Parts: sequence; C-alpha cells; structure tokens
Amino acid sequence: SLKLKSRSRRGEPQPLVMALLWEVVGGAEHGGIIVRSGCELTSEMAVRRLSTGSVVKELNSRDGRIEYELVQGSGPANGWVTPSLRGKELLVKKAEVSTQVTKRS
Repeated sequence: SLKLKSRSRRGEPQPLVMALLWEVVGGAEHGGIIVRSGCELTSEMAVRRLSTGSVVKELNSRDGRIEYELVQGSGPANGWVTPSLRGKELLVKKAEVSTQVTKRS
C-alpha cells in the first residue's frame, strides 16, 4: 500500500510504504538462525547467526525467503533468511510500520 506524505523541498511527494517487521523465534538451540548473502540457498553463509529475539525489517522477499535489515538484536546487519523450515517457524510477523521509500544505487 503506497501512501503519499508531505512534499519534499523540491515539491515532490515523498512516498511511504508499509514495511513488515519480523521477530526471530527459531534457532535458540543453535544461537540463532542462518543468514545468507543472497536469496539462493547456495549463497555464502554469514559468519554470525541472527540471534533469537532479534527484530528485522523486510526489504524484499523472493522464493519464500526474506531479505532483511536488522532493527534490534544481534547478528548480521542485513542478509537473507528463511522464515520457516520443515514446518517450524523461524520468524514471525511482529508489526507493520510506515517507512520512507529509499532509492537503491
């Protein structure tokens, strides 16, 4: 859902979108869940895991996986994670928040 906020200094509307926040609930027995550098399951694995209890903001989703940005907790600042594995939830939806659209380079 795209919303328009107040106009920028140049008079252009600033788009807002609803971003999903997720809480990491899985991986407690392993120190968190696995993070990969890309969407593919064959992508390089991060050295650290995303700790249980962390909160992340969804940036993108593809093929059942989520690209995230760390909001609270410990682990890699960003990467790709699997929200559920073999029927077990690793992440649960926490909230939706308004966020400014940023252009990626």
